Formats: sequence, C-alpha cells, structure tokens
Amino acid sequence: MSLAFAGDIDGASQTAATTPEERTRLEAAAAVAAIGGNRDEALRALQRLQQCYGAEHPAYCFAAARVLTALGEHERAIELLQRAYSSRLPSLIYLAVEPLLAPLYHKPGFQQLAANMKLTPARP
Repeated sequence: MSLAFAGDIDGASQTAATTPEERTRLEAAAAVAAIGGNRDEALRALQRLQQCYGAEHPAYCFAAARVLTALGEHERAIELLQRAYSSRLPSLIYLAVEPLLAPLYHKPGFQQLAANMKLTPARP
C-alpha cells in the first residue's frame, strides 16, 4: 500500500497481484485501484471480495470501508465501520491510524466510533 501512497500505482498493483492469499490480494487490489482513481476496477475487486467474505462479515466491512473512503463514499464507509465495530472486529484497533481512513477523521460518525473505542485519530 505504501507504493500506492507514494504514487507508484503500477508498482502497488503488481505487488497486490502477487499476494498469495485471495482475500488479501482482492483487498489490496481494490484499495490500490481506489487510490489510483480507478473507481470501476476498485468496485469490481470489492465485489469479488464481498463474494469471498459475505456482505455482513466484519472483515469485509472494514476492507470495504477503507476502499469506499478512498472513493469518497464517506457516509457509507462509516456505516460499514460501525457494523464491524458491532461485531467487535479485532482489526479495528488500527482504526485511528489507518491512512485510508484519514479523510473520515473529522466526520462526527467516525469521531463517535473512535470515542466508543477510546481511540484518538492520528493527524493526517
């Protein structure tokens, strides 16, 4: 993911494509596509990830929230994070330091979720 944040979308895409575990590969591909501005590709990868996990699986909700945030769908992303929180997804401990979620830090729904978890979002 750091390659994508550095602007090397092609390198990030190649790295994502070589990830052996399918769910991780799809999540990375969706995130890289979203960061790179390829909405259609991001949504296709997200749809395949949903088929692997199921739409209500907390891990899918967290992954989808990250991708949707990068696509600018902030309210939908917060709803998915709240679902993951309701399921007590352990990965949510990274909520306040996840770079893909930084655009949500100032949103009231995100702030409430972080407060419920006793987390303080990092400064973007």
